[in-house]
Amino acid sequence: QIAAYKRQKAALERQAEALQPRVDEVGGAFSLAQERLETLSKEKEEQNTFVERLKTEIEKLTVLEQQSEHQGELEKLKSLVMLNEQLKAQESAFKANCKRQLANLQAQLKDVSASGGADDEESAKIKEIEDMHVKVMAKYDKLRQLVAERNLAIAAKVRLIDDIPTRTELIQYERRFVELYSQVALKLGENKKYFETYNTLEDTYKFMEKEVNLINSISENFDAAMQSKATKEQFLQQFESIIKGVQDSLQRQNTTLEGKAVRLESLAVNHQNLVDEQRRYFKAVKDFQEECNKNELYSQKLAQLGGPLEG
Repeated sequence: QIAAYKRQKAALERQAEALQPRVDEVGGAFSLAQERLETLSKEKEEQNTFVERLKTEIEKLTVLEQQSEHQGELEKLKSLVMLNEQLKAQESAFKANCKRQLANLQAQLKDVSASGGADDEESAKIKEIEDMHVKVMAKYDKLRQLVAERNLAIAAKVRLIDDIPTRTELIQYERRFVELYSQVALKLGENKKYFETYNTLEDTYKFMEKEVNLINSISENFDAAMQSKATKEQFLQQFESIIKGVQDSLQRQNTTLEGKAVRLESLAVNHQNLVDEQRRYFKAVKDFQEECNKNELYSQKLAQLGGPLEG
């Protein structure tokens, strides 16, 4: 029994050694299959993530499309894009068909060459097929040119849509222009004040200079004029003419002051009217913006209500 057991054990060990390469082969195949499964799982996860991202982007684009002011241009652009995709698909199918036909023609040509020549009917048929192939290629080139023209038209439409400013951009431009106008007006007011101050000081300086010269002249000629009655009367007459000239100058300055006061009052009234008009303008712009927002909200609601009804 022990000998039989040893023989059975040896036989089993030989079978195990014979099966070991098969086990190793199956184990290697299993490892490769498991690695392939992990790779496919990762690719599937990446594809799912990409699909989710695409769905999110599509939802964002749908919202932007509903809020856009250029629905007509967008619909036209969408139709052009769909037409472009259809033309691309037709182009790919046409290329594949041409390749298949070319392969068949080449195979037929090889068969004809291998058979040692063909009769005139077969040659005419091949010639007809070649002519048909040339026509098909010409049609293919024409379709490619048409696709290129469609792409150029789509790009031009996209550029036109991008060049049209939205309502938000127009409002921003308006605010920037108002701010720039306010800064320029403030700087202009400051410059006017500086010029007016300079002119006032210049006129004051001139009058004070004349007054000093007049006083110096009176002081220098007073003693000489008081020596005789004739020179005294002549001095008094000159003094009276000087006083009259000063009074005339004072009258002119008062007249100028009254004119400027009237002009200042008129400008104040005009400024108040412009301020009132500006307030009315801002109120009208605010009301218009509110109505535009309401219009967009109602348009979105109508679009949401109209979508299921149309479907």
